[in-house]
This record gives sequence, structure tokens and C-alpha cells, in this order.
Amino acid sequence: MYEEEIMGIFERGRFSHAAGSLVLEFAPMDKPRAFEIAKMIDPSAPKDANCPACAKTVVNILRVHVGMPPLHKEAKGSMFKARITACDGCQEKLSGSLTKYLDQCRKCGCFIQAKARMKNETCPLGKWE
Repeated sequence: MYEEEIMGIFERGRFSHAAGSLVLEFAPMDKPRAFEIAKMIDPSAPKDANCPACAKTVVNILRVHVGMPPLHKEAKGSMFKARITACDGCQEKLSGSLTKYLDQCRKCGCFIQAKARMKNETCPLGKWE
């Protein structure tokens, strides 16, 4: 229940860095609904849509609900650089037309910069863990 709606919310949102942490910024039209769905999934979910920490908690509730790992751990430094280097040399990399932040993996469809920053993510081709 809610899976398609949650995936739509993720597709319309964008990943960014805030205070050294990877966060999903909801599209303005999706933010109230994301909090509402999170509350239906987990009654203890936060209510304050203006609180960045609350938004991160909501993202994690939604991610876990659709079978994705939470965003609580971030790959930093050499791990992130090694992942990007592996992707840069991969034939499955689809370069973004405007910026490197839009580079995607043809195999899994993920945005490389965002996925490579998530410590608990893996490459579908086994090029990095």
C-alpha cells in the first residue's frame, strides 16, 4: 500500500547535502502528503514538516516501507571517490546533459552521485560495495 505514490514522491524530490548529510528535499507539493503517509505507516512519525531532521526521518520511514535501505549512513572520502571512479569508467554510465549530478546508471537507473554517497548501497554490476 502507498508504494507507487511513495516512488512518485521520491522521483519528484531531489537529493542534496545539508550539514554534511545526504537528504531528500521533497517537491513542495509532496511534502505534506509524505508526512501524512509516513504517519499512516508509523503512528510515531514526526509531524513538523519544517524540521529537517523530521523530514529525514519521514524519508527513512518511506524508504523502508518500499524496501529501500534508510539514508542514515553516508559513504565519505575515499569510499565515495573509489565508487565514482569505478562508475566513471563503466560502460553503463549515462552522462547527465547538464551536470555530473544527473549522471545515471543504465543498469539500475540510479543517479550515480546520490547512490555512491549511500554507504549501504551496492553497484548492481559488483564494481563496488
